[in-house]
Amino acid sequence: GEGEPAQAYRPERFIPIASQPLQPDDFVMVLGYPGITYRSLIADEMAERRERYFVRRETLFGQWMSVIETATAEDPAGQISVASNLKGLANRYKNAQGQIAGLDRGAIVEQQRRADAAVLHWASEQADAADIRAAHAGLTEVLEERLASWEHDFLLNLMAMGNESVPGGIPPLPKSLYFGATLAHLARELEKPDAKRDQDFRESEWPRLRDRLQREQHNLHRATDEQLLLALLQQALALPDDQRLAAVDRHVGQLAAVALPEWVAKACERSVLLDPARREALIGQPLSALQALQDPLLDLAIDWNADLRALRERERGWRARAALHRPIWRRAMARHAGRPLAPDANGSLRISLAHVQGYAPRDGVWYTPFTTLAGLLAKHTGNDPFDAPAALLEAARGDQAWRELPVSQLPIDFLADGDTSGGNSGSPVLNGRGELVGVNFDRVWENVAGDFGFNPALSRNVSVDVRYLLWLLERVERADALLGELGFTASASD
Repeated sequence: GEGEPAQAYRPERFIPIASQPLQPDDFVMVLGYPGITYRSLIADEMAERRERYFVRRETLFGQWMSVIETATAEDPAGQISVASNLKGLANRYKNAQGQIAGLDRGAIVEQQRRADAAVLHWASEQADAADIRAAHAGLTEVLEERLASWEHDFLLNLMAMGNESVPGGIPPLPKSLYFGATLAHLARELEKPDAKRDQDFRESEWPRLRDRLQREQHNLHRATDEQLLLALLQQALALPDDQRLAAVDRHVGQLAAVALPEWVAKACERSVLLDPARREALIGQPLSALQALQDPLLDLAIDWNADLRALRERERGWRARAALHRPIWRRAMARHAGRPLAPDANGSLRISLAHVQGYAPRDGVWYTPFTTLAGLLAKHTGNDPFDAPAALLEAARGDQAWRELPVSQLPIDFLADGDTSGGNSGSPVLNGRGELVGVNFDRVWENVAGDFGFNPALSRNVSVDVRYLLWLLERVERADALLGELGFTASASD
């Protein structure tokens, strides 16, 4: 009843926390939903990722991070608003750098080119291998079509719609354009029967759509968003003639460069897209109602969405054609190698079997399987990123032991040779008894390019040890009730 404690949720099943301490060489398994990897690409496709995709992302995201930091330099409240988006960009920026460095360090594109040539030569000597040669040619043909409009498509694809993720997982920016593209996409989907609409835009999903727009509103900083919109339009206007974005040219293509900042400022100032209440009222309105507002920023978003929908149709065609050829080529690679090949991730549930072990990132260096609280204290400087919270430092320096373990030896993170990728952050790590021993959150720097091939010597995922989490709950957060729900009682202070 009202005013009474809520009934606590009791799941039928849950993953128990490990009762035995994790040790080097122990078996573990990572359960999660890794996103996209590139191991089944032919060499020319890998070269596109190396020479274009990651280079372009590094440049663009570096520019956007600079825009955000400059726009919020004197605005502490603005820094809070943009913090999560800035972190998201920094993560993908660092990923792009890691992919480039790893691809170059391992000469992965060159290795794949040699492997492709070997398979094609082998296939030329097989009587029944015409389909293998045709598969490679088909993949090459699709790639050449994609390359013909690459810069156009890259910029157009930066814009998310609704609850979807931008390819590559960056936050939706600039948000003004995201709001407009989402409303325009919904309006166009309304022209279809509900069952035939994009899944995220069916009427049953509107509450989630509203929630997403509200979340993005909380992360909006007007001055920053205007500068990001300006930067994006400047990028689009700098494209060569055969890569132009029709939506951008239609609305600002005739403006002199010096007039563009004023257009952006005025368009944002008067736009319904940056008024949450008025924008909310447009959810579910037909396209004609949006166009009738004669809102320049919304009109730009409507046309951007139209161009993006056309691109998505082309992409569906490219993917469908590649999907016919890739399994044939992949089977040929495995047949020629005489062994199974490491699979690609595709967003579905994967279980990666692994063992706790360190690795040698370079000659003469060995990284141990575990890091400890003693190492955290040694690294603490008081300056970001080595700035441990005061409560943690106090607890660490006040404890001698915790659950029969010297606090200085309390494990914080551990390495295992799991095969993980983007999307595995937060994946539970279990031991052989199905008990929780940690939570995966990253890969080592040397294995970021593991998306292109599995290297047992360098493939290491990084997980936080559940013992550190329990110590934090008990000694730092004093969360005895939560510990009780997890099946633990607070230990006596030592």
